[in-house]
Amino acid sequence: MSKVSNLSPVIIAKLKENTTGTNGTHYFDLSSMYIGPREIAVIGDCIRLNGISIDGMAPILTLDLSNNLLCGLNTWGKGNYDADGFQEFFNSLHAIHKVNRLRKLILSRNYLDLRGFTILGNYLSNCPITLMELHLRSCCGTGDAIEKCIDSMKINKSLQILDIRENPLGIKGGLLLGELIYASNRLKQVMISSCNLQSEGAGAIFTALQNNVSIEILCMNDNFIGDIGSEILGNTLKINHKIKHLDIQDNGIGLDGITYIAKGLAKNRGLVYLGLCYNNLCNESAHILGEQLALNTSLKGIHIVGNPMNIDGIKAIIHGSALGNEKPVDLDLAYCYKFQGKGKVREKKVLKELTPEDEEAANGEVGNTK
Repeated sequence: MSKVSNLSPVIIAKLKENTTGTNGTHYFDLSSMYIGPREIAVIGDCIRLNGISIDGMAPILTLDLSNNLLCGLNTWGKGNYDADGFQEFFNSLHAIHKVNRLRKLILSRNYLDLRGFTILGNYLSNCPITLMELHLRSCCGTGDAIEKCIDSMKINKSLQILDIRENPLGIKGGLLLGELIYASNRLKQVMISSCNLQSEGAGAIFTALQNNVSIEILCMNDNFIGDIGSEILGNTLKINHKIKHLDIQDNGIGLDGITYIAKGLAKNRGLVYLGLCYNNLCNESAHILGEQLALNTSLKGIHIVGNPMNIDGIKAIIHGSALGNEKPVDLDLAYCYKFQGKGKVREKKVLKELTPEDEEAANGEVGNTK
């Protein structure tokens, strides 16, 4: 393909100098620069041509290509799809795999689609063991797309952080990620929020966690987990004591789901933070949660923003957590209950319908003032 580029000469010059000399930068930010297929091919050429020599090398450790047009389309799917430049970019990285030291690759908010994920999967199969972080937030990755690189992620020995939020993965994507989590002993942080996993896809991930000993941070907000998925999560919390931070906000979790999770917390000895914001945590479920928190000694914080409870439910959680810990669990209470301040509370005046006698008396008072 033609490699004519309208990329800024300053950027190209900096890229050419980056891997040759001690003054090169380790973090290169090319986000939001309208980089398209031709530009990304040129960037790959610059990295390849100047990354061959080991002497005096100052390698790129972090490359941020987020919010661009790497495959010709924006995140709304407007433009002409062309993944040839994306392919050439990874060909260039693979050509210098012996000296490549890339640790963090950010491709978020790029319309990669099926072929883009296939290209990425091929690179992950052959890339060096230095890549530790991969960010694919909002890349239009469906379950079929993620399937193209999930096997590569399984065999990758260095990947520790995976951010794949805001991709329409669906149930199929959840099942595939469950396979990845089951097979991986390297991943430490996984972000899968807003991926429409539903209870079946989320359940596959929670089941896989029962056999995983590496993941410490898991974010699964806004995935329609519901009470069914929460039952599996509750069983997982009884077994998995490695997870420290768990976010399951805005998942339609009701009384039954909270009950399952609370029973899991009672036997869990590893979780430090739990995000339950914007679920259906009512007073009844808050009492159940408080009772089980009395048996937990590890939890330090629960965020319950936007749950329909009042002061009675809040007191139940605080009391239960105080029994299980030296200090009460840190609670984020915004939008749950509004405490009255110390100042004087002004009484609200309630309008009522006037009777004929009231109107006559009012009219008399007005006449007297005149």
